[in-house]
Amino acid sequence: MGITEGQWEIHETTKSSCHIYVGSHGNEVVLAAVQNQDFKANAHLIAAAPKTKRQRDELLKACKAAQVMLLQTYWNGDSRMDIVSKAIANAEA
Repeated sequence: MGITEGQWEIHETTKSSCHIYVGSHGNEVVLAAVQNQDFKANAHLIAAAPKTKRQRDELLKACKAAQVMLLQTYWNGDSRMDIVSKAIANAEA
């Protein structure tokens, strides 16, 4: 999975949508257009995604630690375990 490094900025384009840009002034690229009921919250969530390999690796490490804790506390098949396992699989794909 690739990483788009750089400062991600959110620009509100209308009263119901946002664009998320990356790049330097005049060279920005739209990463995502968010249009739905919760567009501002979703845009901020997307903009908070890891932007460097180090940040991605730290988040993956935290997910693996959560997986171990869930395995020790709950049984396989628990919905929380499924969520963490899917996140790890997606990050490692």
